Amino acid sequence: MVQPSFGGEVRTASEAESPEALKFSDMFRKMSLPIGVDRDHPFCNPAAPQLLPPTLLVVGGLDIRRDRQREYSRALVSQGKR
Repeated sequence: MVQPSFGGEVRTASEAESPEALKFSDMFRKMSLPIGVDRDHPFCNPAAPQLLPPTLLVVGGLDIRRDRQREYSRALVSQGKR
């Protein structure tokens, strides 16, 4: 995965750094999620999938979603993924 795009209702520090980029990220996320769900839906705020094979995860140093990407990495490791 290269800079996966995850989100959630609670904002992270890196998301708050770029309100303009966040506005567009929210707009695209709203268009891609099922009607009536929020940013905590599993499609954009997943728990570590049980069946995910070993994964290379690349985090962009200035990506506004880097905090979530790092959270996802920690979740994968806690699930025994490498």
